[in-house]
Amino acid sequence: MVAGRPPKLFSKEQAEELGKDLLEWINTHGKNQLNWVEWYYNKHNMFRNDWRALLQRSEFLTYYEVARKIMASNMMQNKDFHHSYGHRYLALYDDELLEHELSVKEHEAKLKNTDANHITAEDWEKFLKVQGYLNEKEQTSENNIAGVDHNC
Repeated sequence: MVAGRPPKLFSKEQAEELGKDLLEWINTHGKNQLNWVEWYYNKHNMFRNDWRALLQRSEFLTYYEVARKIMASNMMQNKDFHHSYGHRYLALYDDELLEHELSVKEHEAKLKNTDANHITAEDWEKFLKVQGYLNEKEQTSENNIAGVDHNC
């Protein structure tokens, strides 16, 4: 177990007030923000475990989801935001993008497993023999072309 103080307990009213404050903050100061640390640590003196506890409150989560969308939109509109960071952060804040990327990865993994499961050692040996035969034919063809006098 991790040492340290337990996270703060937030009442429904506190969670809702903090949610409203988060929306106000993201709309006024959040244009260049990449994460929530500025808000929860610098503004509210919360530690990460407090932040995680606050994210468990449904009263706060509604505001947080809206703020996430605003942050993602701000990032997409920020011309100074480096593109290599942009995709990483958009995946964090844009649920639909993240879901799409995960489904693509799952599909690719299934295809890879399916392909790997269908190739037997015997099939692989046959493939290598055919490849060797084709390489020999190609080499023979190249030798024949090289030996022909094209100046006839």
